[in-house]
Order: sequence, then C-alpha cells, then structure tokens
Amino acid sequence: MRTERTCKPLERGFRRHLTAGRGLAALWLLVSLLSVAPIHQTDARAARKETRVAIIANPSVSVDSLEVVDLQRIYLSKRTRWPDDTRIVATMLKGGSIHKSFVEDILERSVSKFATYWKQIVFTGQGVPPKAFDTEEELIEFVAQTPGSIGYVSIQTPTAGVHSIALVR
Repeated sequence: MRTERTCKPLERGFRRHLTAGRGLAALWLLVSLLSVAPIHQTDARAARKETRVAIIANPSVSVDSLEVVDLQRIYLSKRTRWPDDTRIVATMLKGGSIHKSFVEDILERSVSKFATYWKQIVFTGQGVPPKAFDTEEELIEFVAQTPGSIGYVSIQTPTAGVHSIALVR
C-alpha cells in the first residue's frame, strides 16, 4: 500500500488495470495499433512518390539515373558536381503542388523545413539555394540552355529539349 501512495496517479491507475486482468488486453491493443499505423502511412507515401514528378537535366548531363539519396544531396547542396566534374546547377519551382510533391515525397521534408534549411545556409554564407522559377516552362527552358542543370516537372509536362533522369528508389 505504501508504494501506491508514492506513485504518480497515472501509474496507480495503470497498476489497477493490470491487476484487474484488463492490462493484457489493453497492452495488446496498444501494441497492435502502434505496429500497424506506420505501415499504412509508409504505403500511402510510397504511392504518392511514384506518380507526380519527373526529373530532368540538361542534355550535357551524362547521368541516366539517380538514387533518391543522391537527388536529396544535390538539392541540399551536399553534392555539387556530376561524375564528369561539371558543376551541378539545381533548379526548382517557387511553389505549387508539384514543388510540394517533390519536396515532401523525394526530399522527404516539409516545404517549410526545406525553406528554413536554405535560409540558414544562405544566412551563414554556406551556399546558394537552387534557382527558382514561377512556371515549369521557364524551368525547362533554363535547364535546356544551362549545362549541368537539373530540375523537376510534372510527369504530364512535355519535356522536349531536356534529358530525363530515372529516379531509383
């Protein structure tokens, strides 16, 4: 009895349920819910990743595919050169659903965290953010004319004049 009085009220309530025989059922339910929830979230995230964004590059870029990690490193300015030592020029859209899909599904960050990351990098003088465009057409035109450049557009957008890069997951 003495230990029950020194325990926190929540612990006393939990102990009562365990001693009453309901604890195992409650514990089983809790474990079941915790183990199932992340699976559904991961499946939904994977389904979104497959459908919305195409990666494009200047025709001078000899890379045909990139792993997600490499693309993340490019857009966080942690990888700045192509294998042939050409400087990477990353481009992005200023906003919209394709930008949100790219940042959340491929870079695996929220749009606000991505913006905050770049504000910190710029403020500390450690880098320059990707060149941003209002429209996909402007982005495609820049990528087509700029050696070493890379960008993203909707998979439905025509991409004449640029090189498509497959994303390896």
